[in-house]
Amino acid sequence: MRKNKYFLILFVVGILTTLLSCNEIPNTNFQCYDLIEDMGKMYKNEKLYTGSCYTVYPENDTLIDEIRSYKKGVRHGVWAKYYQNGQLTYVGNAKKGEIDGYYKHYHKENGLLKEEGRMKNGYKDRVWKYYDLGGNLEKKELYVDQTLFDETYTNPAINSKIND
Repeated sequence: MRKNKYFLILFVVGILTTLLSCNEIPNTNFQCYDLIEDMGKMYKNEKLYTGSCYTVYPENDTLIDEIRSYKKGVRHGVWAKYYQNGQLTYVGNAKKGEIDGYYKHYHKENGLLKEEGRMKNGYKDRVWKYYDLGGNLEKKELYVDQTLFDETYTNPAINSKIND
């Protein structure tokens, strides 16, 4: 009984740690430009690269454009992109080279959430939610097997235009 309780506690702590670390943007001081791409994989010092790096905007090399993560040379882990005003554009995860996991995209005008949902192997999956500039839910979409299955507009103004 005691071993089961100990296992359960470790399991719960592991799950919570995983959930809390999802989409946490890594802090890195390594530029992606120092990596070399060969046959779709990224290398550093002739070894497959594991870790995070950043890119900057060409017009202003003091502004971070994107944070990227790799595992054994392949996109894996958190990816984040920023608008030139410094606000977050999107944050998501890559797994074995494909966008996979929870994804959030933000409005440029005010930094509020624009859309959110899950990606699976590079495609939208399950429920996706879309928000207007005021943060109000406008639409929900349901994706099943990489296909839009259902769409619901929650904004009354949009609903009236569709039904007219």
